[in-house]
Amino acid sequence: MAVPLVPYIQYFDSNGNPRAGGKVYTYAANTTTPKATYTAADGITQAANPITLNSAGMPDHGSGNVGMIWIQGAYDFVVTNADGTDPITVRNETSFNTISPAGASFFQTWSGDGTTTTFPLSQPLGTDENAVLLFVDNGLPNYVTNGDFATDTIWTKGAGWTIGSGVATATGAISTAISQTANATLIQGQSYTVTYTVTVSAGSIVPAIGGQTGPTAHNASGTFSETITAGATQLIAFTGTGFTGTLDNVSVKPTQGSGRQVVYPTEFTLNNTSFTLATPPKAGTNNIAMFSFSTLVAAASASAAAAEAFALAANVSAGIAASQATSFTGTSTTSVLIATGSQIFTTQTNKNFIPGEFLTIASGANPANYMYGQVTSYVSLTGVLTVNVTTIGGSGTFADWNIALSGQQGVAGGAVANGTYGDVVVTGGGTIWTIGNGAITFPKLATAAVATQAEMEAETASKLAVASLLKYHPGVAKAWVNFNGNGGAVIRASYNVSSTTRNSAGDYTVNFSTAMSSINYVVVPAGATATTVSANVGWAAKFGNLATTSFRITTGNDGTTTTTLNDSNLVTAVVFGDL
Repeated sequence: MAVPLVPYIQYFDSNGNPRAGGKVYTYAANTTTPKATYTAADGITQAANPITLNSAGMPDHGSGNVGMIWIQGAYDFVVTNADGTDPITVRNETSFNTISPAGASFFQTWSGDGTTTTFPLSQPLGTDENAVLLFVDNGLPNYVTNGDFATDTIWTKGAGWTIGSGVATATGAISTAISQTANATLIQGQSYTVTYTVTVSAGSIVPAIGGQTGPTAHNASGTFSETITAGATQLIAFTGTGFTGTLDNVSVKPTQGSGRQVVYPTEFTLNNTSFTLATPPKAGTNNIAMFSFSTLVAAASASAAAAEAFALAANVSAGIAASQATSFTGTSTTSVLIATGSQIFTTQTNKNFIPGEFLTIASGANPANYMYGQVTSYVSLTGVLTVNVTTIGGSGTFADWNIALSGQQGVAGGAVANGTYGDVVVTGGGTIWTIGNGAITFPKLATAAVATQAEMEAETASKLAVASLLKYHPGVAKAWVNFNGNGGAVIRASYNVSSTTRNSAGDYTVNFSTAMSSINYVVVPAGATATTVSANVGWAAKFGNLATTSFRITTGNDGTTTTTLNDSNLVTAVVFGDL
């Protein structure tokens, strides 16, 4: 699509005369490379380069297509007389098109493969990493090291236990344990899922987490997965009772929570059409996600530069426009009696008084003395103007006339008796609004086309958006909350949040007032202990247990290699998705 340079543009030479037969050369901005303009808004048919001006100094593409130059992008213009003399150069004339509301926000996911670090973007997002939110799910942490017994290390073996050939073996119907210290801090009272494979020749075997024994001692071969609430220690152990057999493929992971983490802006590079992570995400399906409140971030820096150039060009265009504006006004000292019919005035030369146009000619001393009518003829070289006057005001003979372009007068309405009033009704296929005695009513608003919830969610309808339905727009937050997690999870402020619950230290549940339509929504959590950035170094917040009616947030201090859940004085979360 192309946009007009200036509607009905006209070019004048340095003496103020129209450039009859002049030439307009068009180039790519700040170059001497010719660049095409167009004859219409569809941007299909290219105009000649140079464009030849008609006798009035206006672009003429033929078939009545006069006065318009349609452009796409940034240009330099060079305008000359017909013989190439008296050139004028205008630089950085730039076109701008509107951006669809559907591009107001951005969300995209990718699947990691364990090696790829660069991922393409479906829309340009610029180069500011702070303008987007990037999440990567590298899976839940495994608190067991060497769970496949690939080497005879890490594990502490009780009597009768050996490690070899990728398994741990118990011989002699033993009742001892094989154990190791967790590679990250086990939190007492938190649930963990223990997964392992055993072959049983005799007796039974049972796992324990932090000193808390599992619910079942297994006396048959198989792969088992069970939940154990951690005790007070950091020990992961398997204890036999008269056990003979093997143990393999051991893992211990949190039962609750998510591996999805916010990636800090310093840990990836945004390259407008792609982004690159410092380390490759693990393999997974849609385990990488990026969100941006607005795709306009991509255009910000480019638009700033273009706007600066546009401002410079606008100053030049303003000068041209001002010159053109004066061509539609004039003055006359011809002595003329106010009367209807043909009236002749002598005014300035090279004006744009075209036959058929309407003019108002008023006395400079008292504008109440005026004449109004249509131009019959105007001689540009002599300034002789003939007007057929149809409406007058005042009376007398004057020689101080101000002449200005006017519009066609409407039909005079009927008189209203003094002291009466009534309704003024504006119609157009039905009453739109009514002005009555002391009130304005809008009866059509009650039956106006108002967007439904589905149309708000799909952004497809050109209808009225009412306040009660704005929450269904996909780019609007569906809930948010700010609460004090230190001692009771007390809400300071919120939207669509009915309550918050402190489950344990640093572990909270946020409950929705209006449920989400599914669990496929985005939570942006944060936790802190103070209001200043420097006092909160190391603090992190995570979310999980997504349900349509609630989700959970955990907060803690990541300042060391381990993570301990701690209550946070300031816990916030914003939710995006579908109600």
